[in-house]
Amino acid sequence: MLRHILCAGLALSLPVTAAHADNVALPFAAKADIAAAMARARANIQPGHGTSSTPLLALEAYTAKLEYHVGPNIANAHPQQAELFQALEGSGTLITGGTIVKTATSAVISGGTARTVAAGDVFIVPEGVPHWFSKVEGHLVMISVMLPRPTESAR
Repeated sequence: MLRHILCAGLALSLPVTAAHADNVALPFAAKADIAAAMARARANIQPGHGTSSTPLLALEAYTAKLEYHVGPNIANAHPQQAELFQALEGSGTLITGGTIVKTATSAVISGGTARTVAAGDVFIVPEGVPHWFSKVEGHLVMISVMLPRPTESAR
C-alpha cells in the first residue's frame, strides 16, 4: 500500500505528456530498500538531534526521503513545496500553522494546531505552512514526499 501511495503522490503531481510518459523511468523503492533506508537513518542520528533522514527516490524536482525521529525536529516551512507524509512506525505530535521561532540551536513553533500522528496516517502539509514534530513517543518513522508547485508551463 505504501508503494502505491508514494507512486500516486509522485504521479499525480507530475505533468504528463505522451512524449514524457514514454521516456520516464519509474522511481521505485521496494520493501527491502525502505528497511535499509530506515536502518541507515536510525544509525545516523547524532547526539542532540531528534531526526535523521535518508533519500529514497527522486524524479526531477520531486523527492522522497525516509525520516527517523527520536525527538523534536527543527520547525520549518517550504515556500514553494507541499509535503506528503506517510507514517510507518511509532507516533508523535505534529504542530502545523503558527509562527516559527528561531532559538540559538533550533526552531520551534509558537501557536499552531497540535495533532497526534501515528503509524498508518497519511497527511499533506501545504506549501508555506510551518510544521514541526514537537514530541515523539519512542520513535516516529515516516516517508516524506516533496511536491513542488507546478511551473506555469506545466499547468
